[in-house]
Amino acid sequence: RGGLRRGRHGLATVRQTASRTVARAGFATAGQPLRLAAGDTIVVLGKPWDRDGMSAALAGLKRESAARLVVMVYDLIPSLEPQLHHPDVFVPYTTFLFELVAAADLVITYSRATEADLHRFAEQAGAPMPPVGRIRLGDELPPVEPRRPAGIPDDFLLSVGTIEVRKNHALLYAVYKLAQTRQVSLPPLVIVGRPGWFTEDVRALLARDPAIQGRIMVRSQVSDAELAWLYRNCRFAVYPSLYEGWGLPVAEAAALGTVTACSDATSIPEIAGPALRYFSPYSAQECLDVLRAYLDPAELEAARAGLRHQYRATTWAETARQARELIRRA
Repeated sequence: RGGLRRGRHGLATVRQTASRTVARAGFATAGQPLRLAAGDTIVVLGKPWDRDGMSAALAGLKRESAARLVVMVYDLIPSLEPQLHHPDVFVPYTTFLFELVAAADLVITYSRATEADLHRFAEQAGAPMPPVGRIRLGDELPPVEPRRPAGIPDDFLLSVGTIEVRKNHALLYAVYKLAQTRQVSLPPLVIVGRPGWFTEDVRALLARDPAIQGRIMVRSQVSDAELAWLYRNCRFAVYPSLYEGWGLPVAEAAALGTVTACSDATSIPEIAGPALRYFSPYSAQECLDVLRAYLDPAELEAARAGLRHQYRATTWAETARQARELIRRA
């Protein structure tokens, strides 16, 4: 997730746990017919919405076999905020929500914000609202030895996330331009993320504006070891996203004791609560004010102490345990 490999490390733990449970239950392996009966459970942890007819097929399989159906929903961005996603996704994703979620015996989410969005979607679509259970995503990085990437200054801020419209890198550009007009000195910003859709203009500004050359640098190919070093050695991080189902980079940073200046959108305040400062993702001035607050060494140290006192890291094994328990009770 976030355009980086480390998200697959975590979700793989959940999927492997579910796969082992399926194997122990005697379900068919890949390539063999799937025969279900009453008392069996179908668990959907992936994204069947991008396979034509898969949602309807799974819902039909559930009805025919009287099996239980458990579906994980990550977020409702394509359906509720389509301007933040690729237009080709709206129809298949909304169909998936309507067909599969309406048939589910349990929906698993990982934020209160997503649960609220599910209620909003069900009301708008006239669909039944199934029971919802929440798990907490793991925030541990893969076990690697941190390694410093080439060309990174000693003092820098960090922003992790795919360069797509939803992640709101345009605000970061505006903040650095605003800081220059206000004679505010900000440390260089390192953006870690691969190019996504509909951000050609922002990427052009970052690459071509001579006023910010050396002030904002983009790294699209970062290893797990380099990401771990960046999290540990930045002065603090900044995350201006417009919409999240969770906000994994904020959690990963917090698990390492690294403070993040956060957007107050959707699920992001759920991650670390009052231990962090927040700003509107639509206000460059609010964002700059939070950055300036964290530039005060005393303020930053107080925030770090708050994280150490208030934040409890979550392993991916714990995420898998929570998912398994919800599935068992479905």
